[in-house]
Amino acid sequence: MVKNNKVISLTIIGIVLGGTLGAVIDSGQVNMLSVAIFGGVVGFLAGWIWNSRSDASTE
Repeated sequence: MVKNNKVISLTIIGIVLGGTLGAVIDSGQVNMLSVAIFGGVVGFLAGWIWNSRSDASTE
């Protein structure tokens, strides 16, 4: 569980920032939900990459 903290925290940060950005933009093609989902996916991938690289450097 400790190793997944980066992935979980960056996913939550991505969802929150994406939702906030989506609420500010809110144009016809981009809404809050789609930007929040995109932010969550980007946050998950960033956390996964960061977690895999930091584990490789400590071993």
